[in-house]
Amino acid sequence: MLTIDAVNRIIELANAIQAYWDRELPKAHPEYPLVHEGETSPPEPAEQKALQAFVNSLPEGQLHKALLTVRVGRADISVDNIIDGYAQLKQEFPDKDSAINRILDTTALGDYLSDGVERLKRESIDIDSVTDDSVPAT
Repeated sequence: MLTIDAVNRIIELANAIQAYWDRELPKAHPEYPLVHEGETSPPEPAEQKALQAFVNSLPEGQLHKALLTVRVGRADISVDNIIDGYAQLKQEFPDKDSAINRILDTTALGDYLSDGVERLKRESIDIDSVTDDSVPAT
């Protein structure tokens, strides 16, 4: 599977999760975004478990590239500095579990990934061209 296909699936699931919460939380909490003691929130959407299972199924390299796309989307990493950004990201999240946790804990995940994909497209950068071999040895 190409990384862009994985990123698009994450975007699809993350957007479905966000739409669910946007729809359901105001129903459960009359003064939303304020949540008062004693009010119960709706259960997690089915897409939450699907996202977690999908992200867990990805190889470490694709997880790092998904995180790279998030960082490009948030403008934390410039497309002009993508190789150095990738190297830094791999140091920050050195194993699969840390990368999974970061992805699943990202607020506005779908938005950041979508923005990242758009920036990469504008600059004609194929995320799969960023590899461990493209990172200079330290």
